[in-house]
Amino acid sequence: MSPILHQICSGDFVGARWLAIMGKGTNSFRSSDWRNIAFGQLLLLSDLCQLANNTIDDAIHRFLLQTFIAPIALTEIDLNAQLNAILNQLFNSTIVRFGFLVDTVNLLLQIDQPFVGSIQNGATDFFPNLIISTPKNEIQNQTLKIAFVLSGPTDIDSGLVNCICATNPNCTDPVAVDNNYYTYDTAYSEVAYIVPGSIAGCSPSDSFQLSTLQCFYSDSDCFSIVMNYVKKVYFANVLNPVWFDPSPLIYDPRLSQFPPNTSINTIVKNIMVEQWNPSTSYNNFYESCAPNYCTYSQTIPTNSVVGVIIKLVSMIGGLIVSLHLITPLLVKFISYLFSMINKRQQEPEQQQVRLKWFDQLKLTTRNVASLVYTKSISLNIFPRREFGNNIDQVTVRRLGQWSTRLYIALMIIGLAILTLYSVVQPHSLTKSFNQPSFNLYNQLFQKYGDQLKCSCSSIASTYNHFVKIEPAFHEICSSPFVSDEWRMNLTAGLDLDLSSYTLMDYRRFLSAHLQYLQGLCKIFIESTNNSVDQLLSSLLVTTQLLPETVFYERTDLLTKQSKSSAPTTFARLLFLTRSVNHGNAIISSYGTNFEYIGPYYGGYSYAITQPIIYDNGCSCALYPNCTSQASFIEMNSSATIPIRAELINDLFVEEWATNINYSSYYEQCSPLLCSYTYNKQISPLYTITLILGLQGGLTIVLKWIGPKIVQIAAKCCRQLEQLVSAPIHKQQQQQV
Repeated sequence: MSPILHQICSGDFVGARWLAIMGKGTNSFRSSDWRNIAFGQLLLLSDLCQLANNTIDDAIHRFLLQTFIAPIALTEIDLNAQLNAILNQLFNSTIVRFGFLVDTVNLLLQIDQPFVGSIQNGATDFFPNLIISTPKNEIQNQTLKIAFVLSGPTDIDSGLVNCICATNPNCTDPVAVDNNYYTYDTAYSEVAYIVPGSIAGCSPSDSFQLSTLQCFYSDSDCFSIVMNYVKKVYFANVLNPVWFDPSPLIYDPRLSQFPPNTSINTIVKNIMVEQWNPSTSYNNFYESCAPNYCTYSQTIPTNSVVGVIIKLVSMIGGLIVSLHLITPLLVKFISYLFSMINKRQQEPEQQQVRLKWFDQLKLTTRNVASLVYTKSISLNIFPRREFGNNIDQVTVRRLGQWSTRLYIALMIIGLAILTLYSVVQPHSLTKSFNQPSFNLYNQLFQKYGDQLKCSCSSIASTYNHFVKIEPAFHEICSSPFVSDEWRMNLTAGLDLDLSSYTLMDYRRFLSAHLQYLQGLCKIFIESTNNSVDQLLSSLLVTTQLLPETVFYERTDLLTKQSKSSAPTTFARLLFLTRSVNHGNAIISSYGTNFEYIGPYYGGYSYAITQPIIYDNGCSCALYPNCTSQASFIEMNSSATIPIRAELINDLFVEEWATNINYSSYYEQCSPLLCSYTYNKQISPLYTITLILGLQGGLTIVLKWIGPKIVQIAAKCCRQLEQLVSAPIHKQQQQQV
């Protein structure tokens, strides 16, 4: 990614050369002069550009360190869709966090009203936000007392303050360039030119964010005018001036999303980014993925024509071989039984001895076993051609009998092993359903549970399609107490000069507290809604349809994480800002943490500060959370009216109304295929078919290899006999 910031961040106006010129081109007579304000704003703008650039670099660095997990090799379209969603979430979250920081700082500046000195160092040392009085006491004739004044921007015509920022945060006035005039005994200034797009607010930060950059663009009428005024003062203030003409900004609507009249606040809250310029590479993703293999699904019949023919031929072959072996034996056995029956019928009845049925069974079994053994020993199923024509008949018969015995033994062992393996080995069957409806899926899942697997046609979906989150905020945030109208009506009867109230009088802070409450509600509502939007715009990536329980668990966990992160981020930022203010001893114009006291000796020309002490001796110099009971104090009286109620400071979300819709998730997943796998017991018919098929194959192999094994064994035996008998024959010849 190569983000491009607003051109002001890379232009001459925030560079060191121009800032040096602006520092020498200020009006030392009047602090509200545009040249004074512009110098401070450009310094702040330079810092914000650097902060935005560092924030973006850190966010991109953290993002690039993350691991992109893909269960499968995504298509280019799916990859781009997922990356675009992830990148948009990164861009939005970065902008939201930066804007959240800006809003929080602005709120605290408005509420605390920090005392800000003048940027000028010249004709006057007078600070309009301070009042110096000299009340008398009994010990000394007089003492110097310094108090803060809650003020606002001054009117460019009258020079008066018409709006108090402590009660109205929207105080604004135009900003002008002044001409200074000096006479023998007086000095004064007049408005020379009102600068378009430049606005004075309640604080330098407000003035900066309310203003625009239109007078820095080349096509604006005011660019040359303000440059001439800066040049005029610069040449007047510098002994040996070295002028530098900065390059003006150029607006191109094709490259910039911020027109010249865009407020700086809008630019800053968008983290100064014009374009993010993300780039992705599908080739790099595919190389990183490095698939081991790729598959595709194809629907084919369970048994093809060729498969049916092969099974049929195997069964026929097995039946032929089995019947070829069994039929002769069966016929002979039946013939033997008939002969035995006829023989018994021919014997005289008086010679027949009735045997018990058990003895008859034993006799019959013995006779059958003897017959089977005799037939098996003498059985020969191999013709003469298997052994060649150069062998005598007796040897052929003997080899045939041994080959038959080997054939039967191997056939029995082979069939037993293969049949046992086929029976013991579980037979897994898979049943598939194409594009099942949600109701059918529920029925199948209730029946088969986790065995049911469904592949998603869309593996990535944003949570907003099936999750709805509606946070319920504290009722104070939706009540009239945080509205501008109610606050203005409530404080309408107060003195415009809040400094007239005693330091501990709650009327002095009532408007600020209501503004703080209103600002907290606004910031937290925006922050929470942004957190919800980020959650709902994130992706749920699943190649397989998640079961309903797993889906709810995963979604609920993600929602809880979002709930906990939103208030934590706000609390950390608030704590950091308050700690920075306390650590740097930033003085509030309300005089609630520090106050100026007059010098102890008249020869000193400066005032020193001392911390305010609250209840239990709590010093604001040591602790940031010193408090005292708020109360209303009657004028010209020592009586106090304490406040018995407290403003609720817990502005976090009270309830997250979450609605998770599993059917909507099912529609987003849109399964193309659902299937389940189960083990099926082998039926007797399948077992018989399997045995016959195996027998056919074994018969062909054993009939071919059996005679050869017997011939090799017989040849080895003959050679062994010759080796054994040769020495004996030689010894007999020697004895003769």
